Amino acid sequence: MPIEIEQFETQFLKLQASFGTVKPAKIIEEWFKEFEDEDYFTFVKAIKKCQYGDRFPNWAVFKAELRNAQGMTGQEAFKGCGECHGGVVLFRDVNKNNEVTDQAANCAECSLNKTLGMANVFPKKLHKDDFDILRTRRALEKDVEKGARIANPKQVQPQNPIVIAKKVFGADDPENEKKRYGSLKREEMREALL
Repeated sequence: MPIEIEQFETQFLKLQASFGTVKPAKIIEEWFKEFEDEDYFTFVKAIKKCQYGDRFPNWAVFKAELRNAQGMTGQEAFKGCGECHGGVVLFRDVNKNNEVTDQAANCAECSLNKTLGMANVFPKKLHKDDFDILRTRRALEKDVEKGARIANPKQVQPQNPIVIAKKVFGADDPENEKKRYGSLKREEMREALL
């Protein structure tokens, strides 16, 4: 159901009040012309989201909030590359304590840098067993050392896993590890003081 002018004005007044601003009638009229075909409930959700922003939204910001409020349709749903889970690669790797743990990273095939702060991994460059568990070469070797029975480990796409692991995860450099350890210790000390 498209939004009525009275409904629009009520919601727009709430948006203005949240920022302590009053827009001229001409701007309010242009906003209504731009968004008059929107569903009322979707419009209200978008207004509520924008009320908590840092500043009064422009059309681009408001349209983005409208899209978020509408949600994804079947056509817009993320397809992925087939090896990842919605753009995230779940795999096993060796952590800093030299233990094999489950980890997650951005899929470098279809969602490179999707989540900031996460590594980007090519799932086709990891080893995969019959149960579709992805592992780095280091994790595969550790699991086999511990006596785990890996059902038919194979690489999804044959390549040199050592080069891939160094390319994706970085080489183990003792100098960098010392710097990183020192940085982590300083951060722990700062947090202990707070």
